[in-house]
Amino acid sequence: CPHADKKRAGGNQYIFSIFYEENEHLDFVAPNETVFNIWIDGLSVLVNRKLMSKSAEEDIEMLLNMDLKLYLLDLDNIIIPTHPPTIPPEPSDYDFFYKLE
Repeated sequence: CPHADKKRAGGNQYIFSIFYEENEHLDFVAPNETVFNIWIDGLSVLVNRKLMSKSAEEDIEMLLNMDLKLYLLDLDNIIIPTHPPTIPPEPSDYDFFYKLE
């Protein structure tokens, strides 16, 4: 499309178009790579396709590493709480610090 061609010629590489009819389309120009990746990943999820961005790949890798570390901790027969502990009451006074001299 001419709109995208002009932007690409100007040096912007974060452009994509969504075609929704034979000759109808929406053109998107992201301000930077991060926004571009978020948009592309979001659209990929909506149409049930694989996430393609490097940031999505890094997030998936981080989650897999966390899962592996939890598995390696050998947490069999250890109950992991599903709720955070209750917050203790506030102290009666906050005069419990000292000065270093």
